[in-house]
Amino acid sequence: MRQINEHWFSRISWASVGKKWAALAVVAMTSSVCLAQEKPATVPAAQITTGNSEAKPTDDKQASDEAKAKAAKIRAAAMQGLLPEDLDLKLPEDIFQLPESGIPELLASARRLSSPMALSKQKVSSFEEMNALRLKANNLVTTATEKVLADPAANEKQALQAAGLLLNAQSMLLRVEAPGSAQSALAIANRLATDSRPAIAKMASEKIDGLRILTIPQLEPAAVDTLLAETLNRVKVADFSTESIKLASEAGRTLEYGKDPALAASYMSRLADLLESTDKETVTPIAERVRGISRRLGLVGNSMEVVGTTVEGKDFDLASLKGKVVLVDFWATWCGPCIAEIPRVKKLHEAYHDKGFEVVGISLDNSIEPLKEFIEKREIPWVNLYPANTSETKAAGWSNPIAKFYGVNAIPTCILIGADGKVITVKARGQVLEDALAKIYGPLPEVEEKAGGQK
Repeated sequence: MRQINEHWFSRISWASVGKKWAALAVVAMTSSVCLAQEKPATVPAAQITTGNSEAKPTDDKQASDEAKAKAAKIRAAAMQGLLPEDLDLKLPEDIFQLPESGIPELLASARRLSSPMALSKQKVSSFEEMNALRLKANNLVTTATEKVLADPAANEKQALQAAGLLLNAQSMLLRVEAPGSAQSALAIANRLATDSRPAIAKMASEKIDGLRILTIPQLEPAAVDTLLAETLNRVKVADFSTESIKLASEAGRTLEYGKDPALAASYMSRLADLLESTDKETVTPIAERVRGISRRLGLVGNSMEVVGTTVEGKDFDLASLKGKVVLVDFWATWCGPCIAEIPRVKKLHEAYHDKGFEVVGISLDNSIEPLKEFIEKREIPWVNLYPANTSETKAAGWSNPIAKFYGVNAIPTCILIGADGKVITVKARGQVLEDALAKIYGPLPEVEEKAGGQK
């Protein structure tokens, strides 16, 4: 299975639950901030009055405690992918066990299985294991929601929620390339598009084109070419509408995380050309981002330019490492997956540095002080770049000029450059990086046992 872009899984379609509950879920996840903002100003006890002018500080405290308890309960539910309306339901402790009956229970279980937060609590050690969990979870979501849709007792709101969760599950199954998902996902969407319930039919009709894009990894090359041509043509015919550009961009993301980097680079270049052909001001920044992605995807087999400033304030040019094998790592101290990669990169750096392996970090942190502190605390031995004068240039974070130039839209993004100056891969993470370096330098040396059995 291919590695999946984690950003995809954070894009929850709240059409399945409604705007009201979406807002509540967001509040639940940030309630500590909301509670602090809602905290009343300090008022003398004598001025705290009710209708009969009697001070009631105890009642106020009780109300405040109840509000905090309720917010905590909602927050805990949100962390499981549940809504406030699910709090009193009796659900199986095992999220992979569906309730035997009950429309509210089936919907709550489907929401829980659809939640990236709930799945993230499962113990996995690889992308493959996580994708296997997603496959299992979304197959169960399909089962649960199909039961709800087939139940005549389901009201309009429940049926709409079930349809939204079902369509989202088909998207996830396509992203992990579940066997047969290309056919089954479109069959489900087409069936729902003719549903007698107008809201469900409308929702499904709007999802079909996006699902078609997600079938790309399972299509034959000729079918892929046809679909991509149709997608690009739609942008032009629709006069660069937001929806048509969104669909075309989704096709690019699907290709980017697929197995044919050359096709991905070619398509994104064509999309950039198309977007640059219009004088619509709203399209210009999108065209710039797409051109950056195209530039990054087209790096394989070509040279990469990196010029910037180190965290120490010194000028840096990647050309100074000519003849070295270099890992260019776009990262940030606030990025969990980035930090998780550091021990592996340190191990590889220690093993191969004397043979010519270098690492260049490009930080997308929003300020330099936490970065400096992190580098010192973690004893990061390689050079790290950070834009100079960010307070004046506003070049910090995702506005980092090097990241923008190469269309970096997710981190960590790791690019491996060979000793000849040509990019080997733009996906140099984890085992991919280890295998590439082993091919260049030989297998990773075994770590010798030290006194006391330590390594």
